[in-house]
Amino acid sequence: MSNEPVATTHRCSRVPGLRAAGTVLVAIGAMVIVAVLAGSPQWAGWVLVGLLALLVAVVLRMVVWPPVLLALSADGYRIGHVRGGSTRTASWEDVESATTTTAAGGPVVVITLTDGRRSVLPLNLLGGRALAAQHDIHDRLDEAFGYRPVS
Repeated sequence: MSNEPVATTHRCSRVPGLRAAGTVLVAIGAMVIVAVLAGSPQWAGWVLVGLLALLVAVVLRMVVWPPVLLALSADGYRIGHVRGGSTRTASWEDVESATTTTAAGGPVVVITLTDGRRSVLPLNLLGGRALAAQHDIHDRLDEAFGYRPVS
């Protein structure tokens, strides 16, 4: 039996998706009210129903199976579904440091590579799993560089 850790994934918190869905739902409701008051044609109602069905499908997808933001393996990491010009994938051997800092949008983990490139992961997207992701990153780095806990 191998002691090598399995790959782990950290998924997006459901809160941002639900917040966006609520905003869109209010906007669709306002459009329905305007359409009814303006006496718009029947096809406009069907367009709004179609938009509502699409919204429900997206919300269900976000709630049931949120997208993976961070995937960690023994070889390296992969960051997905995060906007910005940061490095998406790298091996642990290429990592110089991993620090937590505060950016304009809140706390972020900044992974600096030996060639100067950086990966930035906003922790507010992980919700309650942010601390676990931070510990997982540091544990993977420790293992990659051969650090062991003192016992």
